[in-house]
Amino acid sequence: MQNDDELTFLFVQVVHDRAATDYLRELDDNLKGAKFDIVEAQTVAEAESFASTADLVLAAIGD
Repeated sequence: MQNDDELTFLFVQVVHDRAATDYLRELDDNLKGAKFDIVEAQTVAEAESFASTADLVLAAIGD
């Protein structure tokens, strides 16, 4: 990878599970070994705050 725009993983958590939330936040905020921040994690409540799925994806890749 030459820049962070080449790849993004977007996880949307649809079940309320604190351990899963913590795990996904750790991937999002503290991914080890990656050259760029390529992970975005959202709960379903956070994802639903976007007007459309396209807006959610655009926010994730523009992050």
